Amino acid sequence: MNKIAIGTRLGLAFGLMLLITGLIAALGIWRLGTLKEATVHIATTEMARSTLAQRWKADINLNWQRASAALKTTDTAYIDVLQKEMTATSREISESQKTLESLLQDATGQKLLADVARQRGIYVQARAALLASQ
Repeated sequence: MNKIAIGTRLGLAFGLMLLITGLIAALGIWRLGTLKEATVHIATTEMARSTLAQRWKADINLNWQRASAALKTTDTAYIDVLQKEMTATSREISESQKTLESLLQDATGQKLLADVARQRGIYVQARAALLASQ
């Protein structure tokens, strides 16, 4: 190494530093591409799931309020209006549920949603029975 001129050694060291810097830059660009893909996924699929879940929860709360009002009143015309509104909202909830099922890709999420769907069916039947007995 002592036989190589200082200028050559400095040139080789500088070249090696440029190579390392280029590799770091390439790695950074590749990672930015990966982050972009993750950001797009979050901005589309995850936001859609979140929006659907929030709308589903709001519709469930709305139907709960309607069912509660129907159970507290004796006005049959008002009960009929509430039941029609609950039926329409239940249809919207079912559509949200189907869309959410199509957006789920992992087995755990699908299993949880299937359990929620089963529990929802039990609740809807119990609510219908309560309202019919009135």
